[in-house]
Amino acid sequence: MNIYKLKIKEKFIQSIREGRKLHEYRLGTPERRRIKTGDVLVLISNQNKDNFVKVLVESIEEYPSWDEALAGYWKNDFPGFNSIEDIKTECGRFYQRDEVREYGIIVFKISVFNKEVRKSKVLLDTNIVIHRESSNNVAYEVLQLYKLLDSLKVIKYVHEDIKVELSKYKDDDVKNVMLAKIGAYNILSSLKIDDLLFESVVNKYSKNDNSDIDNKFLYQIYKGKVDYFITEDRTLLQKAKDLYLEDVVLSTADFLRKVENDYPSLIEYSVLSVKLTKIGDIDVSDSFFDTLREDYDGIKFNNWFNRKSNEDAYIFKNKTGLQGFLYLKIENKDEPYNDIEPIFKPAKRLKVGTFKVNSTGLRLGERFIKIIIDNAIKSKVDEIYVTMFENKRSEVKVLMKLMVSWGFAKWGYKSNGELVLVKKMKGYYDDSKDPKFNYPFTKENIKYGLLPIESQWHTDLFPDLYLRNENMALFEERPCNYAIEKIYVCKGIPTVLSAGDIMTIYRMGNRYPAKYYSVATGYCIIQEIRYPKTYDEFMGLCSNKSVFTKEQLYDLYFKQQRRTIIKLLYVKSLERKVIYGDMLYNNIINEADGPRLSTIMSKDQFNKLLEIGKKGD
Repeated sequence: MNIYKLKIKEKFIQSIREGRKLHEYRLGTPERRRIKTGDVLVLISNQNKDNFVKVLVESIEEYPSWDEALAGYWKNDFPGFNSIEDIKTECGRFYQRDEVREYGIIVFKISVFNKEVRKSKVLLDTNIVIHRESSNNVAYEVLQLYKLLDSLKVIKYVHEDIKVELSKYKDDDVKNVMLAKIGAYNILSSLKIDDLLFESVVNKYSKNDNSDIDNKFLYQIYKGKVDYFITEDRTLLQKAKDLYLEDVVLSTADFLRKVENDYPSLIEYSVLSVKLTKIGDIDVSDSFFDTLREDYDGIKFNNWFNRKSNEDAYIFKNKTGLQGFLYLKIENKDEPYNDIEPIFKPAKRLKVGTFKVNSTGLRLGERFIKIIIDNAIKSKVDEIYVTMFENKRSEVKVLMKLMVSWGFAKWGYKSNGELVLVKKMKGYYDDSKDPKFNYPFTKENIKYGLLPIESQWHTDLFPDLYLRNENMALFEERPCNYAIEKIYVCKGIPTVLSAGDIMTIYRMGNRYPAKYYSVATGYCIIQEIRYPKTYDEFMGLCSNKSVFTKEQLYDLYFKQQRRTIIKLLYVKSLERKVIYGDMLYNNIINEADGPRLSTIMSKDQFNKLLEIGKKGD
């Protein structure tokens, strides 16, 4: 497998991600003819190098002209064009006619590159293997890593140069034990590095004996000899990012997060109940707080904790103890910020005072993010900010990555070296970012759809929206219950709807008459719409991530032909659920056209729904 970087117009990237554009068209130069089936293309926006999509080349066709190349696929690949002539005019801007006559057009059939972890080949960096095999006090994350690798029947690899690393051990007994244990792993032999793209990236970094060995490790994943590479080396992770390998070169924490997201059924889930409690009722001596004591001078943290004894904090406990802690503080415009550079301007802010989440396998961090944003909205703040020591521990790096994905951006630093992240909460929408980054805000000129959901799925997918006549104790606790991100499967969705639009959640009644038992319960933002081409891709996108079991997903795909996947960001429930009868009476929808998935509301109709949904007498 070889990797090729190609520029592409930004407007096509999302349609490729969503599985709508299935072919990539290029001039048939000798360079492009080197691309083979099974190679990977990194299609990078010509406007923003950080916006890209990786695709697998499934097959290759060659044509003498644009007419023949576009004839069979243009309607699916270019839905915004009215005719093939319009597309030919667009494509004609890329290559001169003489070039097309000389080289022809190559059409690559593509699919989004997504390696499944199960039964994959994983290369483990030396530092992880040595930690696992030489210590009796193995970190929780590493123990979890090995447990999940075994559960997923992953083939574990080490590089042959691990023996060079072990030879540096001065203790012969430890060295011999380690060398014996290495025999349980599959060994990768070195490859000769002869790729100009790879060398151009890694040569930008400082060189020494260790970096040469690290580059050999990285080259294995670059050439497709293994599927994943797990390392804690920051420089290796940065090199991987520069090579567009960040999806397959991961830290232990990021790999666990991926497995949690893709295979949450492997995790033992406790009831995910975050509670608001007095800080004075929490044991400050709990080992959960040890890392915070380390960061904040021990006794100073304990003293701070005791001073806050009458204030509230959000906590999460499971059978093994405290796993999450969140303390929030409202700061007004007169708050001094002399220790932050650049200094904050006067504004009302929500400070994330203390925030720690253990790697439990639960989507706990996301649940806390929702609590933070909900508090910010309720308190009508201008900004949210958090400070953290960014490079101290992997758990902090995971938390920082999570917060950045939800719209927290780097502001500066405190005088003690802590990084300052800020999320704007007023008058801010970044069109260059996705709906998740902008959550809970929406783009301009949005459209308003309706998402009818059968009653048996409604509360499982949106537990915050349960009705008074539903018993929450009857519903099994699953990871999809408590995430902001939701997945729903349907037959199709109106083409006018896209990422960033709003969908009202409509629970279809299981009793008659519908006008009293069918209700609008809340609303979501569309994060993404996907159209998987195969059953395997369909299962990869939603197995263990939706309310449906594998058997139900099989039935949905083959028998019911429900193959459209809607990724949603849950925003808010209606305080007063709006029954179907009230929606008809107030002309929010009409009886002839709705409520269906094809129903589109106007802005005024949606606002009327929100008005009725406010808590009344």
